[in-house]
Amino acid sequence: QPLLSLDPAPFQVQATELNAKLQLLASQIQSATQRMQIAAGKGDQATATALAEQINSYQGQQAIVQQQIDIAQGRATQILSPIDGVIGNVSAQPGGFATPGQVLLTVLDLTHIQVTANLPIADRLSVQEGASADVTLTNLPGVGLQGKVIQIAAGADPTNGQTFQATIDATNTADKRVIPGLQAYVRLTVNHQSPVVISRNAVLNVDQDPTVYVVEGQAVHRQHVEIGVSDVDHVEILQGLQAGNLCVVNPSNLGDGDPVRIASTLQG
Repeated sequence: QPLLSLDPAPFQVQATELNAKLQLLASQIQSATQRMQIAAGKGDQATATALAEQINSYQGQQAIVQQQIDIAQGRATQILSPIDGVIGNVSAQPGGFATPGQVLLTVLDLTHIQVTANLPIADRLSVQEGASADVTLTNLPGVGLQGKVIQIAAGADPTNGQTFQATIDATNTADKRVIPGLQAYVRLTVNHQSPVVISRNAVLNVDQDPTVYVVEGQAVHRQHVEIGVSDVDHVEILQGLQAGNLCVVNPSNLGDGDPVRIASTLQG
């Protein structure tokens, strides 16, 4: 379906100049190709590479000039949508001029909707690409979408350090009722092997040699651990602890084997 029609008049005025430029570019491409072949035959790889890049530049210019000629001759005056969808934002105005790289309008494919979800950083390793997701819309009661996780951010959100982003691709309703910009809630189904998460204050040397003090009986024992994701308050333990182990918070004054008495405990 046509989206825009281009006015050929400016290019028609320059038709003679455009054809001359096209011929010049063809001649430059031919000359550079011959010189590249000679350089390659002599083993001059640096010159051959430079000429290849020059040829690519000429060919890019050639494509642009040819497109301008096509417009001047009444061909390629319409921009067609490459997909089925609906028109979103439109910045082009009738009679206006477009600059290179300018977005004139957007076409939205509403058969699928992508949702960016902010999830707790403690769940980072539990969320995997391909995980099933249920999406509910705040402004559309009773409307739910099913989708899958297609992308997971490598790190925490730098603005808060406590969440990470996951992108969910979901199939829209048959009537394409869900449109971009709506607020949504996401519920993920994960193969969740509950990670061990402890207070960050229980871990010494987080960045170099993570260590905790584990309570065993009436004494503590020094235990090296491998840590996963973390935030300002919590650290995920990948190896070295099991669920149910008691760790001492702020253990900097303890030594391996020191006696302790449990006064209170806390979760996480």
